[in-house]
Amino acid sequence: MVVSLRSRILFGYIILVAVIGSMAAILIHEPAKFHDLYAYFK
Repeated sequence: MVVSLRSRILFGYIILVAVIGSMAAILIHEPAKFHDLYAYFK
């Protein structure tokens, strides 16, 4: 199956938006947990 470049770019863009959206949702819903994670990595 040959996937065109345009559909590949579109698919990657959708995944990117989903990842950013889920990270934003985590930041909004659980800022304390995210802060703990940030402190752990620092």
